[in-house]
Amino acid sequence: MSKRLKVNFICAPGDIVACTAALRDYALAFPDTRIVYCGAHKELLANNPHVEIGSGACEVTLCYAEGQRRVADGRWNQHFISWFYEDIYRKTGRQFRMTRPTPALYLPLERRVSRPVEGRYWLMMAGGKTDMPVKHWEFDRYKELATRLRELGIATVQSGAAHDIHPDANCDLNLVGWGGLSELMWQVYHADGIICPITCAMHMAAAFNKPCVVLAGGREDPCWEAYNNEYNQFEPGLTVTTPHRYLNRVGSLECCKTHGCWVRKLSGKEEPSCRDVVRGKQPLPRCMADITVEHVVAAVQSYYHDRTIPAPVYAGLSFCGR
Repeated sequence: MSKRLKVNFICAPGDIVACTAALRDYALAFPDTRIVYCGAHKELLANNPHVEIGSGACEVTLCYAEGQRRVADGRWNQHFISWFYEDIYRKTGRQFRMTRPTPALYLPLERRVSRPVEGRYWLMMAGGKTDMPVKHWEFDRYKELATRLRELGIATVQSGAAHDIHPDANCDLNLVGWGGLSELMWQVYHADGIICPITCAMHMAAAFNKPCVVLAGGREDPCWEAYNNEYNQFEPGLTVTTPHRYLNRVGSLECCKTHGCWVRKLSGKEEPSCRDVVRGKQPLPRCMADITVEHVVAAVQSYYHDRTIPAPVYAGLSFCGR
């Protein structure tokens, strides 16, 4: 009779996407055990051959808080997804290894062969969540970026959850608020690439081996978040097939000289806030203000220069999702 491991993870969707790497490799290492996921945002694990969807009380609640503390203290220099392997081992006593340094998401066949948007595009997540303004880039720069990319033959689609902050980025198509996480996965899967701050879409991009330009700033340590091969954040022998361009300022500014600052707010007395705010059209942490439109354009173009994706051919986009 097979064993069963009921897991839960009550946190943001991007964190749940990140933990799917460990669930995949636990299932591969222990085929006698059925993993049953009983947490939130179950659509992220739909169609996953390694996980069943369930409900009720769980046996293991996955958490990354201790891993984040270790990174901030300089005691952990591995990636976010690696921590879940450690967390499961600590809670089950069963040790297993990572097989691929990316999350594991699965689309149904009908969405792999059909497209939400007719035409080639980069998906742009302009704005972000209301509770973490230090992750925001200047909103007007997204408009400038969409214009610059259009001049280079690259069409853009703006996306994001309706309840977050998503100012109009003047993209070729605006899908903000359309659908849920399943639809976002669909958009990511068929995109040429993704442009976003540190958010759920970057983890989805890694799962689908998509180019991704991440506006990271200086809040989080690169080893913890970056899906690339630059920071020795994965076990020897594991490499990311499509490395992300992780635009960050850690090591270059006094406030994030040795590691990320890990603050959430630009100002306030209730918790630590940004020490270096640039006051312009929109208050920004200096680490985000220092990322220019040209930096992002060059990062996008680098994927064409190394032939990760075919040369762009601009064409009008049309929405065809259901």
